[in-house]
Formats: sequence, C-alpha cells, structure tokens
Amino acid sequence: VNTVFEDCTVQGLVSGTTASGGLLGTMSGGSAEGCSSNAVVTGTSYSGGLIGEVSGTFNIIDCRSDGSVTVIGTENYIGGFIGFVSCLLGEINDCDAYSDVGAPDSSSVGGFLGQYAGSSTSLEINNSAAYGDVSGNNDVGGFAGIIVSDVIAGVELKNTCSISDMIEGTMGVGGFAGTLDGTQSIVISESYA
Repeated sequence: VNTVFEDCTVQGLVSGTTASGGLLGTMSGGSAEGCSSNAVVTGTSYSGGLIGEVSGTFNIIDCRSDGSVTVIGTENYIGGFIGFVSCLLGEINDCDAYSDVGAPDSSSVGGFLGQYAGSSTSLEINNSAAYGDVSGNNDVGGFAGIIVSDVIAGVELKNTCSISDMIEGTMGVGGFAGTLDGTQSIVISESYA
C-alpha cells in the first residue's frame, strides 16, 4: 500500500509524546506533496514541524512547515521539518522549514532535520531550506542536528541551506550541521549557512 498525501494543510495545536508532527506523527513509506503545517507542536523525542519520524521508501515534495516545535526535558531527534529519518530509500525535494525549534535540553536538534541514521539506506535532500531559530543541547545544527551514514549509497544534500538568526547549543553545534558521522558517503554540495 502506497499512502499519498496531497495539498494537505494543518493548523492549531498538536500535543503528544513520542513521534509528534504537525501533519503526521510517523510516516512509514508513501509520499507527501504540496502539504503544509502551521501547527504549534509540543512533544518529546521524534518530534517535527511537519512529520515526527519517517521510515521506509518515501518522497516528500514541495512541502513546508511553519509554526514551532517545543520539547521540554532531555529528549532526542527534534527537527523543524522532520525529527528523525531512517529509510530504505528517501527523497525530499523543494521543501522549507520556517518552524522555530526550542529543545534546550535535547540532543539531535536541527532546523530542518533532527537526525538521519542509516545502515542500509539512501537519502537525498534537494533544494530545501531551514529558516527558523534552533536551540538544543548536543548535536545542534541550523539545517541538521546529526547525520550518521554507514551505507555505500550514503546521504546527499544538494542546494540546501540554513538561514537561521540563532542557533544555540552546548556541544557539537554548527550553522549548517551539528555533527556528521559516517563510515560511508555524506555529500553536501551547493549548500550554505
């Protein structure tokens, strides 16, 4: 079964625990196109402005997140667009995250993506940007908190950027990415912060 979300819009308050997102808490494969969230998201680990956690084989095209993502306490995987990605084959194109991310005691916190971790997977992110302010503890980045790649296919980010006014953290803090950790390919090109 291939689930498709097209031209969906969400507003209001989304409050949950693990895997909270403005549009979806979890997405196990499928596609989302032309979707947006202007929700105020409060949650714990695996929280994102649009989607909390993504896995399987997926495409996300021309989507955006506004609003905010707030996490209280010591949690992990918080993103302005997606909290956590672990996919078989994933592609994200022409997407923007305007959500402010406030998770001052959490790790793996990013303006667009909290964490990608893959051991047999491939992820491409193209023509996408993060604009919101980001606060976290460890592994904090304007675009991605941490990218872990142990696969030959690897991770490729092209024409991506972070245009955040404020990025705050304690250890592993970067304007674009907090931490890159890979025994295999991580390619970042035509990108800036």
